Amino acid sequence: MALGLEGGAEGSVVEDFAVVGKPEGLVLVGHGLVAAGDILVWGSLRGVAHAGADGDRNCRIMALRLEPTQLRIAELVARPPATPPGEIGPEVAYITPGGIRIARAYNFSKYHLFKEGKP
Repeated sequence: MALGLEGGAEGSVVEDFAVVGKPEGLVLVGHGLVAAGDILVWGSLRGVAHAGADGDRNCRIMALRLEPTQLRIAELVARPPATPPGEIGPEVAYITPGGIRIARAYNFSKYHLFKEGKP
């Protein structure tokens, strides 16, 4: 499913969720994305995103610019760091034994994508 969200809108789907639009402010505070699968935002994510809503801990949240107010994957919840990263670029949020972590997309694909067996 792919769509753009307007002010105050929420998206809820059963499978994977993709949002496509302007990179400078696609998903803003006040928006909520909920998916049983992965969430991919081809732009900025600045609201709440919940991937793996049915409990799938292998789900991921990906965005060109990841600045959420809250991330949820399965039953885990994370808030953004107090200081945003110095570099802006595509990032992936995923679950590790230590909780939800965020990695640069390039590094994530090198070290996690194929090792975990999820294309």
